[in-house]
Amino acid sequence: MRRLNNKYDISVHAISGIHTVLLNMDARNGKEKDLLGFAIKRIDHTEDESFWLKGFRTFEINANSHNPGSLVTTWSNPIQDFNWGDYTVKPGYKYTYIVVPVRGTPKNLIHDKAIRISISTEDEDQGEHAVFFNRAVAGSQAYARKFRNLPPDEVGLPAWKWLSRGLVEAMVEFIRQAKGKNWGLYASVYEFNYIAVLKEIKEAIDRGVDVRIIFDNKKNGPGAENRRAMKKAGIDPKFTIERNANPSYISHNKFILLLKNGKPKQVWTGSTNITEGGIFGHSNVGHIIRNEKIAAAYHAYWRELSGDPEAKNLRPFNDQSSPLPKKSAPQVYIRPIFSSRGSLKALNWYAEKWSRQNRVYS
Repeated sequence: MRRLNNKYDISVHAISGIHTVLLNMDARNGKEKDLLGFAIKRIDHTEDESFWLKGFRTFEINANSHNPGSLVTTWSNPIQDFNWGDYTVKPGYKYTYIVVPVRGTPKNLIHDKAIRISISTEDEDQGEHAVFFNRAVAGSQAYARKFRNLPPDEVGLPAWKWLSRGLVEAMVEFIRQAKGKNWGLYASVYEFNYIAVLKEIKEAIDRGVDVRIIFDNKKNGPGAENRRAMKKAGIDPKFTIERNANPSYISHNKFILLLKNGKPKQVWTGSTNITEGGIFGHSNVGHIIRNEKIAAAYHAYWRELSGDPEAKNLRPFNDQSSPLPKKSAPQVYIRPIFSSRGSLKALNWYAEKWSRQNRVYS
């Protein structure tokens, strides 16, 4: 969601996601003169609470009055920037931000006329689509404050759950939808060694689910580690398909298909390698698509990958089976565009769409 309040010479542009609200401020007509920064108050309409947001940056004159790394209120230590990210919001909540320009001097702050802007965060699961972002901040100040900078292994489950923020839980629930022999799980993966998830796959096999796993087995790739992890989890090699062609390329797919009675129903995709680092450490997303047409396209792509094709054959297949949308396509239009491809047209198309979207809201 995007909201803009530009009624005054200082404007505020808010952009919300699931767990984040970004605020961008602008000053015009001389209002930037003597501006020290911004104090920001957040009103949570869902939980009925409000407080001034906090940050790390202080004025030099009062820096020694706070412990290094401690949070300070933006009312007395305004944000000395035109951009601010609130990373503590919750999905599906309504918020109002009160942005107060601060002038004067660090010793004598003058709080100017406030600008209000209201926005809602997105829901993680909206039916056809569900999107899950991990926190990926194991080295951040937030983790250090919450868990005293101890490694997750020492903290235990609370740290892992905090870092995952629902990502691995959603992946596990996706896999567990496959109840028995009428169901199928067809995956194509790159790094595949997080034992807890691999054991979920093994339990699906034990339930009689039709499981097929394509994995990268190319030289100098993750193949050996993938095989060791699958052996440890008890996954028989007969349920796997190796990709060995084009050893200079990585097989970077990360998707799982859910089938029922042989028909593709849903897709788990996104950027997350099925590794401890991918799920808990790196910044990643998991995306569930509950759309049979999209699932069928992924199924066709999976079948092509299962033959371990040469790149020279895979590229024309992808160009033909997942062409770029036509100019006449509806504005709200969902379709997969698979890689690798024979040219840069898909990347250029995406870059143009991204640039146009941001021009609209700038």
